[in-house]
Amino acid sequence: FYDINKRFGGLDIALVGIESDDVFAPQFVQRLQQVTRELKETPGLDQALSVANVMDFAPDKEKGGIIAGPMIMNAPRTGEERAALRAKVMSRDLVVGNLVSENGKAVLIYCFLSFGTEVKAISKEIERVVTAAFPNERKYWGGNPFISSYIYNTTQEDLWRLTPWAGLAIILIMMLAFRDVVATCLALLSTAIGIVMSLGLMGLAGVRFNIVLGSMPIIMLALGSAYAIHVLARYYILRQQADTEEAVRRTIAGVGPTVVAAGLTTVASLLSFCFMDLEPLRVFGLFTAIGLTIKLILSVTFIPAVVRLLNPRRKPAGASALRAFTRALATFARRHRLAVGLPLLAVAAAGLCFSFRVDARLDQSAFFSTGSPPDRAEKYMRQHFGGSQFMQLQVKGDMTDPGVLREVQRMADEIALFPHVSSVTHVAQVIAQVQNAMTGERRVADTPGQVKQLYSFTAGDPSARQLVTDDRTEALLQIKMDSIHAADLEGPLARIEAWAAQQDVRSYLAPGAPGYRPEAGGERRRAIVLARIRAAALAAGIPLGDDAVARLRAQLGAPAPAVDPKPVAEALRTFLRSEESVVELPPAAGADDPAQKVAAALAAAGPDARPAAVTAAIAGALGKPATDSTVEDLATGVRTPVRELWAKERAGARGRQLLQVAGITPPAGRRGELFAPAVTAALLDLDTPAVLLPAGTAAPSGSLGLQVTGMPVMNRGLSRSVTANQLRSFSVALCLVFVIMTFLFRSLWSGFLGMAPASITMLCIYGGMGLFGVRLDIGTSMLGSMIIGAGVDYAIHMLAAWRAPAGGSLEDAAARGADRSGLAVWCNALMVAAGFFVLTLGQARPLKLVGGLVSAAMLIAAFATYFAIPVLARRASYRRSAEPVAAEAAASEVADARHSAADHQ
Repeated sequence: FYDINKRFGGLDIALVGIESDDVFAPQFVQRLQQVTRELKETPGLDQALSVANVMDFAPDKEKGGIIAGPMIMNAPRTGEERAALRAKVMSRDLVVGNLVSENGKAVLIYCFLSFGTEVKAISKEIERVVTAAFPNERKYWGGNPFISSYIYNTTQEDLWRLTPWAGLAIILIMMLAFRDVVATCLALLSTAIGIVMSLGLMGLAGVRFNIVLGSMPIIMLALGSAYAIHVLARYYILRQQADTEEAVRRTIAGVGPTVVAAGLTTVASLLSFCFMDLEPLRVFGLFTAIGLTIKLILSVTFIPAVVRLLNPRRKPAGASALRAFTRALATFARRHRLAVGLPLLAVAAAGLCFSFRVDARLDQSAFFSTGSPPDRAEKYMRQHFGGSQFMQLQVKGDMTDPGVLREVQRMADEIALFPHVSSVTHVAQVIAQVQNAMTGERRVADTPGQVKQLYSFTAGDPSARQLVTDDRTEALLQIKMDSIHAADLEGPLARIEAWAAQQDVRSYLAPGAPGYRPEAGGERRRAIVLARIRAAALAAGIPLGDDAVARLRAQLGAPAPAVDPKPVAEALRTFLRSEESVVELPPAAGADDPAQKVAAALAAAGPDARPAAVTAAIAGALGKPATDSTVEDLATGVRTPVRELWAKERAGARGRQLLQVAGITPPAGRRGELFAPAVTAALLDLDTPAVLLPAGTAAPSGSLGLQVTGMPVMNRGLSRSVTANQLRSFSVALCLVFVIMTFLFRSLWSGFLGMAPASITMLCIYGGMGLFGVRLDIGTSMLGSMIIGAGVDYAIHMLAAWRAPAGGSLEDAAARGADRSGLAVWCNALMVAAGFFVLTLGQARPLKLVGGLVSAAMLIAAFATYFAIPVLARRASYRRSAEPVAAEAAASEVADARHSAADHQ
């Protein structure tokens, strides 16, 4: 993509649509010319193309030859000039539907971004330039640059606007949980230090800010506060029965290792992002993990030290209710294991089934809402200009070879028949347009010399710059799609790639090469012409079924019908009286007009007259000998026009016969009027000698290289990357977390048990995504590792506190585990859920989706912890290391019993 982008001067295209009551009004045309010039000179834009500067090629009726220049030289000054300009522009089928709408009330400016241009900056500059010139007109901003800029800007605006509210929600929950300004400030201060140090390291490393990193502070604020909460929650419980120093010592001895282990699981899950192949996610995972590590260290060093100095002792508000609620959940789950376990299993199974329906395709439309500026622009572009998304097909070959250009034309015609392809622009169209101005035949010329001559007229044409390289060795087919939805694009993209791989002229034989078969050349010509007619019918809105196509194919091989010589004679008379004729015949009226006599004689000689017969016809018409210089000059000068006029009339007659046999009736209106001339132009190639054939096993005359590229290819690659990254990060995160859990609890079964809540949560979230059609993209691909980190964090604290007293039951162990961990787990779950839920109130769909899913995941993980672990647990205690000494353990049990009794009261 980037390699082709460098050579052709910009594959990333920004589209600006401007509406007006009359786009041919003098003031509108002047402003359009001004804007086009200013955009063309804007740094970061390789080219700007509009109807104001697109090249037009027309025959010079006075002097002969071609008039080449901008479509609009000067703004119209009178009503007549305005009407003439409208008629001229609306007669160019390559312009209408691409640069001007069919109703003449809208124009489109193509802005081709230079390689390496900063998309957000150039999009803003384009908007500034256009808005300054057209402040009151309705404008539409389409194409990938504007879409990506909108997504980025909206996301950043939402983050700047909503992050303070998310922080406020987190602070309020902490205040309600602890009812202590000191504890709240401590948790926030340690979190802020981690965030600032992480961002500072990013600045030191020169990391560029992006849309993924924009959410990092709020994620660190929500996830990182868990460590401080666990430490403070345990301290406040112990502080009710012991002095400050003893409470701090027992907190560190009891919960410190658990907090460190839980923190390491979260850090490990985030470090799994480093194994992705998307740099923004690698950077996000690395620096978020660094920030969380800093906060983890502070939670077991800085916070206990400050607590020891300040001696806070208030009992957390709501602690009794939360602990009682959590104990009730855990004991109910343990007491009714089957009644709880079976629904859990059913939910997990349903989630697993629906998770396979998660669509991993990257769809730009999923990033903005209905009615948003990109949505309105896309609908407008599709309605008036056929869409705003482009694919490209690169063709490597000799673009001065007429046979190669005809293959380019055939490829474009066949691609135009694929679903969701609205138009295909290519260099053969430009050459045919110049040829039409030169000879009246809209087709590729038959010799390399003629093609090279036609190329000379395209010098300075901004549209040709994006279609063929200066050395004429590579061409680009610009394929416009009528949708930006991945579901609509991936099918045609796959078909175009498969079609390109099957092209049989990658190695070809040129006419005259050893092994070239003329009869096969005839078949190839008919195939080229049939593809051209089918594409023209599609553009005219004429449906061609298989029967009609079969009749067309059969009729193309039938003999040409008889041609009426009268139109040929009239056209020849006009030619002989023009400045293009090399001989100026004396004027006369009526039957004595020598031009009319010569034209009638030449027409009577027929389409296949030999040079001698042409000379004899002219000599007889003028009453002069064949050796007369006037006769000889005239015979030489009319030879090519006579051949072209007969070919045109023959093609017209064959076209009328073809449409009649195939049962095709052109529709009324502009499209129908263009269809018959398009068929006539296509049929002119039935007699061309410049047709390539597949080389097969013969020594090839040349080769064509084909490569499909464009933003849909890039987006598909990104979608595949997201899927692969998701699996890769899942695998790494699960392995690392499992190792940490197994080491902490010294048991493989304990490692699996600790991952159960996170697994259930993941199945619920991804099953819900599949059920409601939420796609897996860059934002939602971050969910898995975050869920693993948070879910395992809760499970570690539950298992660390899980211990039955001597002679007690597993139900007692469940009650103790819930009692000890409930306050911190629910406080953290509610904080994260509230903080991320605030993001759902913005306009940016990526943030809304991630915010809603993370909020749901945290609450599900908390419930899953107190349902799954009591159902699955088999041991009286899972904590074999870092246990308090015997005396401390006994004191702790007594304190727990007193505290529980107080809570019940």
